[in-house]
Amino acid sequence: MNCRCVLLPEEEEPKEEPREEREEVGDVGGVTAEVPQGQTIDEWLPELARSPGVNPKAMLATQQALRQTARSLKPDIAQKMKTLFTDEGRRMSVVRANHQNLNRGKQRASGVFSRLQDRTWVAQKDAYWAAHHEFGHQLTFDKRMVEWFGKAKAQQFENEVEEIFWKVKNKGRLAITKYSTKNVREFMAENFKFAITNPDQLKAIDPEMLSIMRRYFLKPEAVPLETVPGYSGTASLPQGLQMGYVKPRSWASTYISNRRERYD
Repeated sequence: MNCRCVLLPEEEEPKEEPREEREEVGDVGGVTAEVPQGQTIDEWLPELARSPGVNPKAMLATQQALRQTARSLKPDIAQKMKTLFTDEGRRMSVVRANHQNLNRGKQRASGVFSRLQDRTWVAQKDAYWAAHHEFGHQLTFDKRMVEWFGKAKAQQFENEVEEIFWKVKNKGRLAITKYSTKNVREFMAENFKFAITNPDQLKAIDPEMLSIMRRYFLKPEAVPLETVPGYSGTASLPQGLQMGYVKPRSWASTYISNRRERYD
């Protein structure tokens, strides 16, 4: 599919000003910058970075996607998300589709998350949907999970998700999209995105994953989506997106399964 993440060499990521030239904040998850007082989650539009020539509507769509995420999160986590985005070094960037980090030959991605820099980039064409997915990576980043939830709870979340992921990979269980079966991290991010943008679809395909996302991150009830014409809404879902994907089983796994059924 044309709109997915890719793993990239860290040395090829966009150059930024030296860390010491920016306002000093804490380590991953430990930001200390002030959040504007009296500003509610519904009023908040996160500050973003963008490359020259990015469509303003793409910027607004990305801001609304992140506000949508914040409005969907449990209040204490939403406040931490707002604080996170006061750090210039960790804000999401909206870039043109030909940005070097979003292309590798014929492979083009809608977004990139750098674990080294704790930063995300999204391409303007699919910014709204990519923002939910890439922030899912940033929010479930190992160090951030430990900082925000504590080591035991963070490990418990990862164990629960991994258990479902391997059921999907090995036993033909439904996955929300084909891309989510790539690895555990993409599985987390895709399910996080759909838990916010289309919880009914996720509930129909994998109610257990929706329950996990709500238990750890999200409010019990879904928040209505805000839209920007041309950049958000169901019409802008990537073409060919496969929801309710089942990985084809190999001949070996099918043979073993048949033998077990024969003798059980």
